[in-house]
Amino acid sequence: MITKRHNYDNGYISLVNIEFENAPDKITVNGNELLKKIEFHISIMAIKNLAPLLDPDNVEQASELLKQDFLDFAITNDLMNFALTGEYRLVTRDERVTVVAMVDLKSVEGLFQYLRQKHNIDFPTQPTHIALYTLQPEAGIGILSQEQLETDSILVEVPELASLKIQ
Repeated sequence: MITKRHNYDNGYISLVNIEFENAPDKITVNGNELLKKIEFHISIMAIKNLAPLLDPDNVEQASELLKQDFLDFAITNDLMNFALTGEYRLVTRDERVTVVAMVDLKSVEGLFQYLRQKHNIDFPTQPTHIALYTLQPEAGIGILSQEQLETDSILVEVPELASLKIQ
């Protein structure tokens, strides 16, 4: 854990320990039977993808710098308050398929503006979302930019999730 609610794991800083009410164990979307994930989080920064942009010759040092940048920003900015937007997307990449709930995470755009200004690099703002269901158990799909979201996903209606609520 890097804060009480943020974790750094597998190259991502995420808001963790998100729980839902009324989430069915499986859903069918566009002919795919998808299983509910065991845990839910919001990936905020894909450090494993951002660090090489900052310093391709020393990715480990760049990763540490970006983690510290996150912590510095989080001291005075709320990176825990979020709301479901009501938008669900079916994301497909290679053989992986997942349904994500898009979320509005307070201050995430400010975080990426801070990073762009500090490092003079055009880091993409990650579209904030929660992977809810996957075709392969626990095989989420990272979405690193708005362009990637548009390329790899489609809007879907999921009636079973109409009453989905955060605990």
